[in-house]
Order: sequence, then structure tokens, then C-alpha cells
Amino acid sequence: MRLLYNDRYLYVGFQCEDDFVWGTLRERDSPIYDEECVEVFLCPTGNPRLYYELNVSPLDTVFDAFILNGRPVGGERVRFIGLKDFTCEGLVTKVAIDGKIGERGARGWSAEYAVPFKAIVGAPTEIPRPGERWFINLFRIDALNPQERDYYSWVPTGAVDFHRPWRFGILKFD
Repeated sequence: MRLLYNDRYLYVGFQCEDDFVWGTLRERDSPIYDEECVEVFLCPTGNPRLYYELNVSPLDTVFDAFILNGRPVGGERVRFIGLKDFTCEGLVTKVAIDGKIGERGARGWSAEYAVPFKAIVGAPTEIPRPGERWFINLFRIDALNPQERDYYSWVPTGAVDFHRPWRFGILKFD
């Protein structure tokens, strides 16, 4: 994973090793988290109950939602609300596959995001200033099929549960 930014976008890049790259869902906001995908969780407010989830599949299908998570820090999972009506306006994604989708023998796939700062409401400033910090985590779901999934995270969450925002890492803008 790589992160960069300028005065308009946060750029996120994933490089995924994978010998079987697949996906079936093509409609925006489909549950691509049940297949293979990469995920960016952004919490610019510092409030772990309010954050963004931006996912991309190998088919370049996007799932974007604003999450209202009533779970207490360190507590048991409770129902959370994913506001799928949120659309990250201006989000640009690009996917490349090294091999053929749906066939064994691939080498992997990559996904790149350009997340416009103007679409991410709640940050202390419209454009992050040097020294500003956001909570963030980066995830990958590698699925041999819908029943067999491996989960990877930049900052381990301590469980197979990405919705543990108190475990997110910190992105410091410099």
C-alpha cells in the first residue's frame, strides 16, 4: 500500500499478490466486501463512531458509505449503520489485473484511489495541513470463493472485524 496527497486528493494504492483474481458484482454499492476487494477506512473527525468506508473490487466496482458505529470503544459488536446514500463525489479509481480475471495463474491485481478532500466532510480543515492527523486503516479481503476468505489489515484490529475504529492507525500529513 502507498499513500500520497496533494491539495486536492488523498491517493491510495494497493498492490495485491493473487493467483486467482475474481469478482462478480458490478453495481455501485454492491456488497463487494463478500468477495475480493481492498478497503480504505477514513476517520478525519477523530470520533471513532463516524467514519468513511471506500472499497474497490478487481472489477473496479466501488462501495462507498458513511458509517455510524454505535459500538463502544473496545466493546462487543453492535449493529452499525452504513449510509450507502453517501457517494464520494469525484472519487477516481483504477484497477489493473496481472493475468485473467476468474482464471487461475494470475500474478495479482492493483487498485488506485484518488479521494477528493472536498468529498470528505468532518476534517478540521478543507485541505489537510502539515501535522494534521486522521485515523485510517487499510484492508484487503482475498477470497478463494465467498466462503473462504483471508483478511489483511495495515493495523491489526485484533479480530476478523474491520469495524473496530479505535484500532485504526494514524495518518499524519507532512
